[in-house]
Amino acid sequence: VYETGRGAEQDHRIAVRFLNYACDGGNMVGCDNLGLSYRTGRGVEQNHGIAAQLFRQACEGGESAACFSLGALLLHGRGVQQSDEDAAQFYRLACEGGEMNGCVELGAMYENGRGVEQSDERALRLFGQSCDGGIMLGCLFLGLMLDSGRGVERSDEGTVQLFTMACNGGVIQGCTSL
Repeated sequence: VYETGRGAEQDHRIAVRFLNYACDGGNMVGCDNLGLSYRTGRGVEQNHGIAAQLFRQACEGGESAACFSLGALLLHGRGVQQSDEDAAQFYRLACEGGEMNGCVELGAMYENGRGVEQSDERALRLFGQSCDGGIMLGCLFLGLMLDSGRGVERSDEGTVQLFTMACNGGVIQGCTSL
């Protein structure tokens, strides 16, 4: 309520206090959201190191969105030692937990051989999984691979369909690719 201002005056500092209570009480969504507050500096001083600790705690507690967020910090070396391999591990956990953005990022890592052994087959599968899960960036990346025939037989019809989905889903590159 305090985070969004629905039903009470918006106050990010008060929201952080309640997120601390939730996290301390073992609520992993609270830990994840508290990590987001530290990552963005909303209601607290921005601190990527604390955000990473909270994301790790929430991820280990089964919160797949936190696994994704920790993967992003590891990939870019924000608040933690940069590690492509560790980023891939946490994106994998996110994806396996149903966080489709993790599938997109892990797919991109397989496509480029970053932190994992390069594999067009795995990239295609992960992009397809994320696209099926409603992540339009995954549809775009799948369309780009289909358009180039990378790891799969080229298909103009399939490419147009995927680019259209991405475009209609708000991914501008899908529109320009059409």
